[in-house]
This record gives sequence, structure tokens and C-alpha cells, in this order.
Amino acid sequence: GCKVKTSTKVRHFVPDAVVSSYSNTGENPWVEVSSL
Repeated sequence: GCKVKTSTKVRHFVPDAVVSSYSNTGENPWVEVSSL
């Protein structure tokens, strides 16, 4: 639930290419966004 919600926000926040890259590596996009 929470992860899906956050993932949607991240998708709007970062480019689709970045999201796609994170999906392939299995990393957490929201963690990277928090770092930035």
C-alpha cells in the first residue's frame, strides 16, 4: 500500500527513464529522492 503510493509520487517527481532504471536494478527510488 504505502510503497505503491510513494512509487506513484516518485514517478511524477523524476523522469520515467530514471524510474525504469530503478525498477531494473530493484533499488528504492524514494530513498534516492530523499537523498537529493
